[in-house]
Amino acid sequence: MSRQRRRASKTVAQPAEQKNDHQLLSASWSGPLPPPSTLREFDEIIPDGAQRIMRMAEKEQEHRHAIEHAALEEEKTAIKRGQWLGSMLSFSCVGASAYTALTGAPWQVSVALVSIPVMGVIRALIERRNPPQI
Repeated sequence: MSRQRRRASKTVAQPAEQKNDHQLLSASWSGPLPPPSTLREFDEIIPDGAQRIMRMAEKEQEHRHAIEHAALEEEKTAIKRGQWLGSMLSFSCVGASAYTALTGAPWQVSVALVSIPVMGVIRALIERRNPPQI
């Protein structure tokens, strides 16, 4: 007699496949403020939510205006500084040209020194007519 071993087989019941239907809702808007209907919804969820969002938008606008104002002031200062430095360079070149002419230096030296401010003026006139594109 031969012995047969029987293995016990257990069948594990597999749970039925579960289907999860998820939906994702996304909303977007351009600008600092959402549409009025969304503001009302914020107000329902968060106490004074719409007012807080309005305050945030107003603060952001004030901040942006302050930064733009500071940038414009800095640009004006840089332009004035450049005009002063250009004027000083031009007057120095004309003065040095007069000095070299009075001391008997070759005429080419005086012409070279005078050509520096003349070229600067020509460049300024050309740039005024055709401003550089940024």
